[in-house]
Amino acid sequence: MKVLFAWKRPHLFPCEWAYYVEIHRDEITPRFLRYVDEAETKRLTDRYFDGVDEWARNNPALAREHCAYFLIANDLSACRLQQPYFPYSGMWNACNPLITFKKTLVTVEEIRALKGANPS
Repeated sequence: MKVLFAWKRPHLFPCEWAYYVEIHRDEITPRFLRYVDEAETKRLTDRYFDGVDEWARNNPALAREHCAYFLIANDLSACRLQQPYFPYSGMWNACNPLITFKKTLVTVEEIRALKGANPS
């Protein structure tokens, strides 16, 4: 599981920070899914992964095949499935709030210990 971006006070969640996380399909365990809303879990279908895989093949520097992408609140109160192009989408125009953040985690619970946009 890799944290790719940090977002201070995201408008999608009532939290101080949210993190955009890449997680390999094989790492999506029941332990991880307990933080994901049931409606979001239902979106984790072969169709979702087929779309991710196609986008990753066309944009190998930005995404990996067989991965899912989530925006996760730092207190783990919310976890929303995203498309792999979410951080790069034109919807942000020149105001992309995401800050590059590179850190590998073993468990989703480690997000609670992250402090802002500093991956150390």
